[in-house]
Amino acid sequence: MNLKEYWVRFRHLIRVLVTWLKTEEVTASNKLRFLLSILFLPVKGRVVFLGKEFISDNKLALPLMPEYVPLVHGVTKAMKVTSETHILDIGANAGQFAFTWLSLNRGSCISFEPNPYCWKFWEDNKLSLGERGTRWQLVRSGVGEEVSTTELNFVPGKSAQGSISVSNATHGLLGVQIPVSNQVQIQPVSQSMLISLGLENFHFNLVKVDVEGAEISAIKGLQEISFDYLLVEVVEDREFGSNAQTIRDEILRVTSKAVEEVWSDDPIGDKSLRNILFQIK
Repeated sequence: MNLKEYWVRFRHLIRVLVTWLKTEEVTASNKLRFLLSILFLPVKGRVVFLGKEFISDNKLALPLMPEYVPLVHGVTKAMKVTSETHILDIGANAGQFAFTWLSLNRGSCISFEPNPYCWKFWEDNKLSLGERGTRWQLVRSGVGEEVSTTELNFVPGKSAQGSISVSNATHGLLGVQIPVSNQVQIQPVSQSMLISLGLENFHFNLVKVDVEGAEISAIKGLQEISFDYLLVEVVEDREFGSNAQTIRDEILRVTSKAVEEVWSDDPIGDKSLRNILFQIK
């Protein structure tokens, strides 16, 4: 990666931090604690985000955690959330999305993450949430239409971009990156599996999908549950990439209900990557 690309990344970080400082929903104390924790990031390997410590394997990405605040606020507003929410988080990685959601909203979450490399980060972040973390569970697998195994590729230290595609796992990363691969478990979100987790309700207010090119496969695994909204990270320029229309068509096939796109974000960085919220009616 040349100097121009490094400069682009640096400008992106500055824009994210400026937006964070302008966010009215976050207290001045939490903003200050986050900025101070960035200074000690090379030593501690974690940040203080929304008043709680958060850790992941990618120290360069941790200063970008504030990107999740407008995402969660945008979805919360579009859904008109006024009470506790029951969410399903597919492609959790270290728990970035659910950690932000549970810090800002009351509720419970079931996260799916197939990569064993990420599980310890998730466990630490769950503990960091305190009482709110007690209603956050992890299923150590991915989501798909059938029970199977698949090869997951990822770069250690950059695991958030883990993908069934080697090119997706290394896309846009700084420097020369050599991915490794693991055989991981895939399964549908079945009612029997949810019962084993202590759940009696198979309806979710929100399902979030961030799976780096396996979006259609993940949606196929949702046939035994019902949900009101589906938030999908749509990446059009990657291998196996999807778009809003193909996602909408698959939701319709799985749910047999009307589907409407009700919100999408305006990403600061990569414009080919968008989070789109669909309402199932």
